[in-house]
Amino acid sequence: MRIRRDRKPFERMVATDASLDFAALVAQLSGLPFDREQVRNDAANIGLTIFNDLCRMAELDRDRFRFETGSYFQTRIFSLNDKEGGNIVALDRGFDLWLSSMCLLSAVATFEVLTDKDFAQLCDQTERMLALFVENSGYDRRCEEMKAYLVRYAHLLNVSEALSRAMLVFALCHEIAHHELGHLTKEASPDMEFEADALGLRLFLKVFDAGDAARESTVYIDPKVVGAPLILSHLIELLETWCVNEDGMSSADTIRHPAAAQRMARLNPLLRPRLNETAGEALKGFAAGIGDLRKAIC
Repeated sequence: MRIRRDRKPFERMVATDASLDFAALVAQLSGLPFDREQVRNDAANIGLTIFNDLCRMAELDRDRFRFETGSYFQTRIFSLNDKEGGNIVALDRGFDLWLSSMCLLSAVATFEVLTDKDFAQLCDQTERMLALFVENSGYDRRCEEMKAYLVRYAHLLNVSEALSRAMLVFALCHEIAHHELGHLTKEASPDMEFEADALGLRLFLKVFDAGDAARESTVYIDPKVVGAPLILSHLIELLETWCVNEDGMSSADTIRHPAAAQRMARLNPLLRPRLNETAGEALKGFAAGIGDLRKAIC
């Protein structure tokens, strides 16, 4: 890991040419207007806007938290306390790209009928994105590589982008939950992760229940993808399996964090009753698509 001891980012969030090209292509394919300079100026604050919207929709005291984002050289989202005991939630710029890309690649595996060659290429690209989670120095290269999938599978962007945003909301809720539960003053353990998942899910569902009130915000959760926390667990399970095969998972990670399958088992009875028929089918489909990738890659 190359995260500084004080956990501050090596670089503040800035829009690179690669990330701006990536965003421009997404906007073009989605039929949305795109002002490159405006997006460049807004890039430093987009994470903060999402965090502020989340706190508002979940009815959290925003003043109790400090949100930070930048390049930590590791694709992560995490919580920590500063020297004065302040509650910090930190987001590496690569995490959002990782979620967005993995959701699109998973959507391709789920909804498309692929030739053997196309599926092999999909698996190769998925492995490169999995590697980004371990070492995000390839951020710009991964942006460039994903462009071909954005163009070819533009018709899947609506669902994949809605899903990745819902996953980000849940991940942020999970980190907020660590603060709310007082976990950062204790030694990390798997039980703490289960507790943060449970409270994080309650906060996530509070945002979801805001419904139309959240539609104009950056944290609106489409009912079709409310199963995002469970689909994210399937992605983490794929990552875990790949890391074990590549000898890329540290013992510290496995001690602090329970296996994705265990977390999924705890979340499932809490979330499943909130899924409508479409969301249930989406969860079933993504679980199968990600399962196919896991079998082929690992």
